[in-house]
Amino acid sequence: MDKEYSKILKYVFLIHFIVAIAFGLGYFFVPEALLEFFEWPVEDLYVVRVLGAAFIGIATSSLLGYLTTSWDKVKIIVQMEIVWLVFGILGAFWSLLGEVEYPLFAITSPLMLIGFLIGFGYCYYLEEF
Repeated sequence: MDKEYSKILKYVFLIHFIVAIAFGLGYFFVPEALLEFFEWPVEDLYVVRVLGAAFIGIATSSLLGYLTTSWDKVKIIVQMEIVWLVFGILGAFWSLLGEVEYPLFAITSPLMLIGFLIGFGYCYYLEEF
């Protein structure tokens, strides 16, 4: 019988799905409006829409994780999330070290990624150790 995962992880999946799907749909379908809202002067909507598609895919993995209860079935999703979040945080901070002035959202969004990394990392630790 499959081991059930913790309720905490279920909530992390749900919150992550909501946040990722909101940004993903925004970046994919209305990038101009979302970028204007965040005061982000990006002109390359190709990259923004591809980022939106990636967020939609990642959100879908969190939804699928939320809909199951088996740790064996969601373990790989949690591992993928941890890798994605580590590199997302590193990439964000690396970019912020450059000479470009970024809007406030670019400075605060890595904090959201750190929050999800803590959530997924803690849950992974709980389930594996």
